[in-house]
Amino acid sequence: MPVQLFAITPADAHYRRMLTIHQTCTEAKVEIPAAVQAFFQFDAKPEPVGQKFNLDGNAGVATFASNDSEGFEVYLDDLDPSIRVLRFVAGK
Repeated sequence: MPVQLFAITPADAHYRRMLTIHQTCTEAKVEIPAAVQAFFQFDAKPEPVGQKFNLDGNAGVATFASNDSEGFEVYLDDLDPSIRVLRFVAGK
């Protein structure tokens, strides 16, 4: 089962403003401004807890494999210090 690795930085005041714009436009069924879409990396459902980033290919993440397992190694010192949450998501 494939696994993706995401990092989440906490929502700050700017993030919450952008989220409010995104949610308001979505509820009103009007087009979301391009700058807001780009801010959320064109994610249709932004995270209320903060900005989500896919860490695939990030220098702080390496894949590993042994005889009977495989996975990720995350080098925390190589990640942005604003990252507070790592989320591992198993695909279908």
